[in-house]
Amino acid sequence: MKKIIPLLFALALILCGCSEPEKPPVKTADTSFDAVYKTGDFSFNCTVKWQNKTAFVTVNSTNAEGLTMSCDGREVTFSRGNMIKRESKENVDATNPARLLWEIFTALENGGDKCSLGAFAVEKNDDMITQISVGNISIVCSNK
Repeated sequence: MKKIIPLLFALALILCGCSEPEKPPVKTADTSFDAVYKTGDFSFNCTVKWQNKTAFVTVNSTNAEGLTMSCDGREVTFSRGNMIKRESKENVDATNPARLLWEIFTALENGGDKCSLGAFAVEKNDDMITQISVGNISIVCSNK
């Protein structure tokens, strides 16, 4: 009996040491920055805003200039001038910038590093995001 207790204690220590450390959540306070959204050979300049758990992307170049896309986790809204169109998030392609950034910011807040397109990487300089990459998409940021 005297030998079993230390053996069980040692076994418990070994099993506890085998678990992967949990990633702490990242605080993603409301923020706004200019960025270039690139996918393949297509890119556009935009302003990204994360506010009240909603991702906003406003296009600042191309023929879509002035278009704002937003995602609140339930739906994606497209607005430009008087035009407003809403779609369920599941009906919008996963590469949509607003949907993608909503998934990334939400994952970061929960300590994750995956979205519907797979694992993403976030590069930071001090507390500022400089680039977000997932698959063949990169969002290169220049914080205000």
